Amino acid sequence: MVDNKNFIFLYVILFLVILFFSFLYVIFILDIKFPVSDLLFKEKDLEVVSKIVYVEGNDVYFAFKGGNKNELEYNTAIKSGMIIETGKNSYAGFYIKDQGYYYLFPETSIYIKKLEKYITEKSVKESLINLEKGVFYLDVNFYSINSYLSLETQDCVCELNEAKLLLDKTKDFETEIFCFGGKINYRAYSEKFKFFEQKKNLSLTNSIERLINSSNVLNKNRHVVVDVTDQNRLDSILNRLYESENTNLLSKEYITSLLKIADKETGSGIMLNYEIPDFDMIKFNVGDKGYMGIVTPANNRIEFNDRTLDNNDRYLYCLDTGGYTVVQDLEFTKIMNNFNINENGFTGLVIEDVYGITDAYLDNMRMNISTTLYDAEDGNGQKRKSLLVSLTGNGFDSQGNENTISLNSDLPVKKFYLLSVSNITSDNILQTGKSELIGGKRYGVYEVAINNKNNLQLTINGKFHEDENMFLIFFDDIYIKKN
Repeated sequence: MVDNKNFIFLYVILFLVILFFSFLYVIFILDIKFPVSDLLFKEKDLEVVSKIVYVEGNDVYFAFKGGNKNELEYNTAIKSGMIIETGKNSYAGFYIKDQGYYYLFPETSIYIKKLEKYITEKSVKESLINLEKGVFYLDVNFYSINSYLSLETQDCVCELNEAKLLLDKTKDFETEIFCFGGKINYRAYSEKFKFFEQKKNLSLTNSIERLINSSNVLNKNRHVVVDVTDQNRLDSILNRLYESENTNLLSKEYITSLLKIADKETGSGIMLNYEIPDFDMIKFNVGDKGYMGIVTPANNRIEFNDRTLDNNDRYLYCLDTGGYTVVQDLEFTKIMNNFNINENGFTGLVIEDVYGITDAYLDNMRMNISTTLYDAEDGNGQKRKSLLVSLTGNGFDSQGNENTISLNSDLPVKKFYLLSVSNITSDNILQTGKSELIGGKRYGVYEVAINNKNNLQLTINGKFHEDENMFLIFFDDIYIKKN
């Protein structure tokens, strides 16, 4: 005789199976929105490998909705839900593996709504970025027809798989799109289209969605402006679709003709406002890279990677491993800042201004310094850039018979000369027999012996007048600094 307990157990199992399949029916067949089902079945976040490639400027930040702003650093990971902003004279570039390169021009803001999101019901991998304002450049290749990127502004929607493009959202009520390679499907933006996508008639939604999204294609060396007129036209078409009892009566050719937005050829010189970044996505490898951070000084000229960097600015570079040099050009000499980049490492270089002569004293009284570049012969008969130094200050015209002048330098001095209109005597100077005509005055040239290359001292006999005496200082051609 069969135990009744076994029947009860079988009934429970059967009930649970029926309940489970009923649950799936409600979710998938009726397409009823259910937060838990969306979480479990609809979408899945995939792993993202990203690299910050370039930062320039003091106003480059990232944040998440409702969170505080943080400075974009070398180790910042690009994630879904992230807002990235650049301020005035600031730029940012980042790379996402198996996607491509993204570059923000000044005063630009993007919102990464989706990043490598797998959509189960469509069997596609989608990323969605909203350009809120500014200028945004992209060089992307998703390497699969089932992976794509959607770009949105207040005016237009773009969908692409492989393309080089630039979006300009600097004007109200319009977006300009430039295509430099590949192709871009685009249309006007409409809130009604989002409502249309949520309708439950799937066959209608899919066919109309494909038609609207494929009506406009931007190809290489073409550009287009999408504005509020195009939005109004799309809204009008969608209203007719909603109100139509039989959409099959609406000709696809008719709808396409209404959706068409005229593009133009991108002629020479039209991109003069934008300096497109030089980035080779094919050669870029996320491994075997390191980072270099540079903070530039207020005055000195700084050169790196074949360009002059702006003063009082911040730079971040993603570089191949190896040795590099940052050049600090003072005109009268150069400082070569050498450093090595290690894999996944970071090297920071904060460059301070170097002036040559920093302080001057007459005996114990601090003097004002005025320096100018001056072409003169060094001790080897070579014409070179030097520093011509004048000193001024209350009480500088000395009354005593012996005066000590001290000059402090932030670089080791190579040659030190006193220029004087009158004859000067001192234990540590040598008259060269040469003279310099400066400002209509003839100055005799005296070589001063150097005991300390960073602290120059001269004791002279007799009176010393500020309008009759100057100093000529030579430095080495190059100074090497290892970091």
